[in-house]
Amino acid sequence: MSGLFGKAIDLAAILKNVTTINHVLSGAVIALAIRHPWVAIPVAVASHFLLDMMPHFGGVPWFESWNKKMALVAVSDVLLSIACLATIMAAFPTSVWLILACAIGATLPDWPWVLHYRFGWRHPYFDWHQAIQRYERPWGAYVEVGFVLFAISALMRM
Repeated sequence: MSGLFGKAIDLAAILKNVTTINHVLSGAVIALAIRHPWVAIPVAVASHFLLDMMPHFGGVPWFESWNKKMALVAVSDVLLSIACLATIMAAFPTSVWLILACAIGATLPDWPWVLHYRFGWRHPYFDWHQAIQRYERPWGAYVEVGFVLFAISALMRM
């Protein structure tokens, strides 16, 4: 595939694990709960791995290979994540930079997957990162929806 849709499929392959929205929301909650960059940003990065260890969506055959359905889910997830992040930053204008830094930090551990999927780069990090995600299940989507609701509830109380 080529063009924009081909790039969307590349993105889908990279973002096939815990949905981006959950990583972004956890980063925002951490930023607003801790409010100190030198603590909040490392905690946001660590939150990524904790979320990946929880049951989450995956293990569905159509989501394990590059296809239109997978691309649609991943691109929708990224667009929703951006919209949520923009909304949160608008609601907390004095903490915009910390929210953004923590949201980026919470997604950062997935960024090296670009090297793996796009360029075939191998590193023990990928084996370890994949191994901690042993609870990918179709029903994990319910856990992820529950986490979104929890995170939104937490943000509404801040």
